[in-house]
Amino acid sequence: MGISWSKVLESDIGLRMWRWFPRGTKRRVLRSACLFQLQGGAKFHPELEELAQRELERRVMQLLSGYGLDPLNTMIVLHRCEGYISGSAVLWVLRPGSFRPGDIDFYVTQFHAGILWDFLTSSPGWRWVPDAELHTIGKQPMPAYAELPFVKEIWYFFKEGSGQIINVIVTNNDG
Repeated sequence: MGISWSKVLESDIGLRMWRWFPRGTKRRVLRSACLFQLQGGAKFHPELEELAQRELERRVMQLLSGYGLDPLNTMIVLHRCEGYISGSAVLWVLRPGSFRPGDIDFYVTQFHAGILWDFLTSSPGWRWVPDAELHTIGKQPMPAYAELPFVKEIWYFFKEGSGQIINVIVTNNDG
């Protein structure tokens, strides 16, 4: 029976002993912990706050590279266009290993949408799929999103060979 590393951050003893854990043990704890556990532990150990931030960044980079996107450039583009990642991909970042997201949702305002469009259409292997052709990639339109008052339109991008999908939800500029 092995140790549940994520439980270390939930115990008083684990938190008190943190500073004496070997680096490899700390890495195992961080990689298996839910982000909320990391933030909770940061209240007791200032070192955990910085480590939690780095672990969050590592998980986001791992998620993006798993979709064949250049993680650093993707984050720069999202920052430039004030976009963000949402949906099941965020749940995977918060609680790794619980499941694998079926797609990534990017939200961006109409004003900045062109920046993300240019980036995705120039990313190797990714192509835009019009709504009328969604059935060819086994995807259904997202009508629930389209009916929301702040959603202007939804773009679907498909990665040849992997079957991965990126949904870009373009919102009204005030959305």
